[in-house]
Amino acid sequence: TFEERFFAILNELPNEVEERKQAISQKLARLNTILPKLDHFYARLYYNSLKSFADHVAHASGGVMGWLSVGFEEYKVIDLPMIKPIE
Repeated sequence: TFEERFFAILNELPNEVEERKQAISQKLARLNTILPKLDHFYARLYYNSLKSFADHVAHASGGVMGWLSVGFEEYKVIDLPMIKPIE
């Protein structure tokens, strides 16, 4: 099931925050070999969807009434710099 696969991947990740962030970035960077092979429309749609998801996750961590809801560490990766933009 999706849930089993999701937790299997989650359990593979390192526990230490910096190592975990690096591992996730490396996995996302693998999309750089896949996205150019897709139809441009769908590649761009998927890329924009990932960026939107990253933005929602970053804002979900809190803040006060929407202020300061994205921390500095989140801000550095919110635009998914490990994935080449699909224009």
